[in-house]
Amino acid sequence: YGCEGTPFIYTIYVNPDVEIANSETNQTLCSEDTSSEVIWTLTNPALETSTTFDWVLQTATVPSGTTGLISNGQGNLPIMDITITSTTSAAIEYVITPVFDDCPGTPFTYTLNIDPRPIMDAITPQIICSETAFDAPILNSDVSGTVFDWELLNSSSIPSTITGYPTDNTQLFSSSSITNNGTDPFTLEYQFTPSFNGCDGDSQVFSITINPSPVTELDLDAQEICSGGTSLPFIASSLTQNVTFSWEITSDISRNIPNRCEKN
Repeated sequence: YGCEGTPFIYTIYVNPDVEIANSETNQTLCSEDTSSEVIWTLTNPALETSTTFDWVLQTATVPSGTTGLISNGQGNLPIMDITITSTTSAAIEYVITPVFDDCPGTPFTYTLNIDPRPIMDAITPQIICSETAFDAPILNSDVSGTVFDWELLNSSSIPSTITGYPTDNTQLFSSSSITNNGTDPFTLEYQFTPSFNGCDGDSQVFSITINPSPVTELDLDAQEICSGGTSLPFIASSLTQNVTFSWEITSDISRNIPNRCEKN
């Protein structure tokens, strides 16, 4: 028969494979900080306006106690206020899938690296006497690898009678002998700040109170009496407050005492 009918055209549309082109695959921040928004781009920018970006949190990468994360959504990855209670760094992952005309493209993994803020142990204050050394405090925190910065808080109010205390906070904080030549106790206040990978924790204050060495003043320096006589009382005092006085005999009274008293 060899008779041809009306041709029929059947078209197959093949959508392109969409792929995220972001060169940055992560961001790093401290616990309690706010993440930056992540704007997605494609290897074919012409398709971006017609592409949706579906993203979902990978819960297996989230440490227990973490707050502030958004579990899933569409579009750009939004800003989030993230707090971790873990004492180690967390690498929290999101998987983003670009979708063009219902055709999913290549999944893309984006990571939020969250560093903890160390919690520092309290430091016991110390009280020392003038011209003695304080004990350098043992600094501890809950995060391994923490470094501690320090500064002298009340430097502007320290009198010139206090000397020998640490001042150079570019150096390791170490013990030293401190002198107080004044008449009153004085307290030095040092602030220690724990830090891990640039993430500061709450500071702790270490105080050192230096008591002065009191100078004793007597209203009677010496006296001379005959054997059997009565000595005169004398008063010991000091410009330093709350001083107590103890006394002892330092002469060798076992030796014969020459008689310097004559009778008429």
